[in-house]
Amino acid sequence: MPLSAGTIRDINSTLCWNAQWHRAVLGPLPPMNRVHQRARASLADSMKVAKRFRWEGAHRLPWHEGRCRDLHGHSYEMFVEVEGEPDEQGMLIDFKHLKRALAPIIDEWDHATVVAESDTKLLDIMRESGWRHVVVPYDTTAENICVFFADHLIGEHRDMLKDRRIHTVRVRVAETETCYAETERRVGT
Repeated sequence: MPLSAGTIRDINSTLCWNAQWHRAVLGPLPPMNRVHQRARASLADSMKVAKRFRWEGAHRLPWHEGRCRDLHGHSYEMFVEVEGEPDEQGMLIDFKHLKRALAPIIDEWDHATVVAESDTKLLDIMRESGWRHVVVPYDTTAENICVFFADHLIGEHRDMLKDRRIHTVRVRVAETETCYAETERRVGT
């Protein structure tokens, strides 16, 4: 529905009054380039960006006293957040770099069963059946999966992170819509 001439006049009048009030009370409106420079200066302090990854997978926790003892699946969702100082253009990292660093693992894990190397019973079944599986050196809790991805990103891609002045990595892994684990790691030297 188009605005009436009276409504447009009212909007223009309000905008003009706001600008006049600002000049009278707070002084002249700053030029856009100064505003932009202040925004850029605050960006240089620190910025966080995150990329979401999703995969379907199965696992079990054989020592668990509840239902997690049985083989079951999740629609995993992982957010990888990095924090650091943006470059001269205001960019911290191109999302494709995070994708390239982690997508090979996500692709390997998607629609696979992730099995702890200590779970020999499940490991034997997976090997005998020929079913798609990935063996990891830890129990397959959401907490351990967080640590694995954070340590992998920092351990295998430290130079890429350091080149982009990234100092912190956070990984959040959700097994369900209501449950997640999160870890934070410093990139270090």
